[in-house]
Amino acid sequence: MATVAERDRRRLEFMKAVVDSTQGDRFNFTSLDAIAPAIGVSKEEAGSIAQYLVDQGLIEWAAFGGIIAITHLGIREMEQAEREPEIPTRYLPPFNVIHIEHMTNSMVQQGTNQSVQYLSQPVLAAETSDLAGFLRGVRLRKADLGLAAEAEADLDAQLATLDAQMKSPRPKRVVLTAAGGVLVEILKSASSAAAGELVKQLPAILR
Repeated sequence: MATVAERDRRRLEFMKAVVDSTQGDRFNFTSLDAIAPAIGVSKEEAGSIAQYLVDQGLIEWAAFGGIIAITHLGIREMEQAEREPEIPTRYLPPFNVIHIEHMTNSMVQQGTNQSVQYLSQPVLAAETSDLAGFLRGVRLRKADLGLAAEAEADLDAQLATLDAQMKSPRPKRVVLTAAGGVLVEILKSASSAAAGELVKQLPAILR
């Protein structure tokens, strides 16, 4: 069983990975699928950490499928932790306790003052082309999916999010994969043959 200090460290690592993924923006989403490998834990353990942080008000569940948004309080806590890395915040241990063993596609700062880091994984043209084709297929088969009204509304919301990102000159991979992950969960929850066929055609960026 993890000690209290180890649990505190993992929570801080989780929050740091959320900040990196969302760029500290409440309206950028990330997901358990992105955070778990970034901090070297299973999705189940990441879910437990996330729920603790949700209960503290530092992050919130933004959508089904483990989609996460950072809250205003979470941003303030992380900014305070970075400004005074030797001093614990109300909810987090000192920032200098982070010891990363398995973090990938993320970054850590220590002992800095009013500095900012951003991690960006560019989306390739081939990936956006494949995704656009897949989304066209989803729209063409939407009537055949047999979705309930609420699930169909959620599907439309994720399609709109993906469309908005695709129109951006610099689409954010984390937003595409987060919204795409919710879309895939909706398709998997449908029992129709059309949904099953679409799941088999997932573009690489959503696998």
